[in-house]
Amino acid sequence: MIESIKFGLSGFYKLNMDITQKDLQKALEILEILPPITYREIRESYKRLSKKYHPDLSQQESKKFLEINEAYKLLKEYIDNYRYFFDDDEVEKQYYNLKFKKQFETF
Repeated sequence: MIESIKFGLSGFYKLNMDITQKDLQKALEILEILPPITYREIRESYKRLSKKYHPDLSQQESKKFLEINEAYKLLKEYIDNYRYFFDDDEVEKQYYNLKFKKQFETF
């Protein structure tokens, strides 16, 4: 299970604000996705896997289903609280073709 997520008595997750890189990597592994990714890709993977491992289909898969839910909630929480800087470095990471375009504009 992902270390940053703890279950309360009601079964709902409580997210610690100490999300580590290890937690994020584990969540990506559980959802079977590799970065760079979009939120849409995270959601699609979550839907696909949650259908595959849903407890109504097999009681043996309920632990895997819980892991999938925890991983999705962790990634969603991280994305919802991510701080954007909109500086040149960040924009170039997202749109790496701009870097090449800028290089050729100087000629």
